[in-house]
Amino acid sequence: MSPGPDPTVPADAPPGPARPGSSWRFSITAQLFAIVLVFVSEFALFLLLVAFSFRVATGVRAYVGGEGLWSKGQKDAVYYLQRYAWSQEPTDFEKYESAVAITLGDRLAREELQKPDFDPAVVARGFVQGLNSPRDVPALIFLFRWFEHVGPMERAIGTWTRGDEGIEELRSAAADLHDAVRTGMVGADAQRRFMDRIEQINGRLTPLEREFSSTLNEAAREVRDVLLGSVLSAAALLLLAGVFVAWRIARGLRRGLDAISDGVRRVERGNLGRPIDLRSRDELGDLARAFDEMMVRRQNSERDLHQHADDLARSNAELEQFAYVASHDLQEPLRTVASYAQLLVRRAQGKLGTEADQYVQHINDAVVRMRTLIEDLLSYSRSTRVSVEPVATDLNGPLAIALSNLESAISTVQAQVTHDPLPTVLVIPHLITQLFQNLVGNALKFRGENRPRVHIGVRQLESGWEFSVRDNGIGIEPQHSERIFVLFQRLHPRERYPGSGLGLAICKKIVEQAGGKTWVEPSSEGADIRFTLPVGQPT
Repeated sequence: MSPGPDPTVPADAPPGPARPGSSWRFSITAQLFAIVLVFVSEFALFLLLVAFSFRVATGVRAYVGGEGLWSKGQKDAVYYLQRYAWSQEPTDFEKYESAVAITLGDRLAREELQKPDFDPAVVARGFVQGLNSPRDVPALIFLFRWFEHVGPMERAIGTWTRGDEGIEELRSAAADLHDAVRTGMVGADAQRRFMDRIEQINGRLTPLEREFSSTLNEAAREVRDVLLGSVLSAAALLLLAGVFVAWRIARGLRRGLDAISDGVRRVERGNLGRPIDLRSRDELGDLARAFDEMMVRRQNSERDLHQHADDLARSNAELEQFAYVASHDLQEPLRTVASYAQLLVRRAQGKLGTEADQYVQHINDAVVRMRTLIEDLLSYSRSTRVSVEPVATDLNGPLAIALSNLESAISTVQAQVTHDPLPTVLVIPHLITQLFQNLVGNALKFRGENRPRVHIGVRQLESGWEFSVRDNGIGIEPQHSERIFVLFQRLHPRERYPGSGLGLAICKKIVEQAGGKTWVEPSSEGADIRFTLPVGQPT
């Protein structure tokens, strides 16, 4: 039987009301999905950041490449314009226009991008005219619009603008030269003036080209460092955020499992008066609430069970007391009946006729049987009303007393009774004496035609000792192996084997009170009654 409730909780206090649910729930499945969702979201954000970084890097690379194309176009324009000043060949001027068109395309794209609402088609046409790859156009637009006013990019755009101003001066000089060539007014002096003018413009553009290239390289380095730091920082922050969310959810689940495990351990110890301390709004919370409700029902059931057990124990005690008093008090009138029956036999035998003598003999036999029955009932009642504490007893002593009590019966049938060395067990000695006496007496009573042999054996088990009382008598049919331990159960006619049918019932009661069990072991010869006795204190 489990121990009582926690002494810190009032006996009449229930484990506590069921905790009310919430209007929303966050199930374990949802929590696990949240962990996955957090990590997937972090991975997606990380991929977006990496894609953003690659796009920025692609834009920087495209501008660096475009600067090289712009510089080449500008140098070619200067070269062919100078050749045109000396040769005055139309083909040189056409080559100049083709070269300068590269820079004009980049200018068209820049000016369109600087408008609040730019036309992507115009920008793309300008960059393609500047010999940029159409595949790089989105990256060029992206970098310009996102970083137009940021550090090196803003300085590079300013240098680009001044370079376009220089190209405009070069175009003005080219227009003047072309007009002079068409009118035939280009002499040696005019050629030198145009050449000097073109060279001066080129001299101003060359530093701008280097400045633009240097600024772009600086921008590329800064963007690389910023993007690398951003990617690493973002990766670390996202990882920490994911780990934190997973840790919080895992901690909540662990606390729930620990609370339920603690509740189960308290129930194992018999503490039913304290609810599980868990307020989670998931399946674990539902389980805790159901567990608490079960504890309320179990506590109520145990209270009812204790009440029923107390009522049953009181009823059994009253019945045992009644059986004891009845069997004890019935002996006095029975002795009176027996005395007068015997007196009648002595005085009236032969005087009332043969039939009357038989009647008197039947009365006397019935009195003897009744006396035996009452004595056995008294013995059974005494076996259930034991108030003596068990003591460590060498079982060889109780067995010797039992065999001494049976000495007359053993001698009469010339029985051979042997036994193994018996152990010391915690029992009530006089009850064990009665146990051995009943079992050996049964073996002598239900003997066969051969000389009776009875052997009391013993073997040690992990939990105690197993005893056997084997004989070579008439044996017990397997279908009767349970019935023989029931009160007043007889397997044979009273005329052949006298007795009340209480002997083995008393044996079973004694063994059960000692914490053991009794049964019939199947045997090919005679009967084999087995019983166990524990080593420690009987329950």
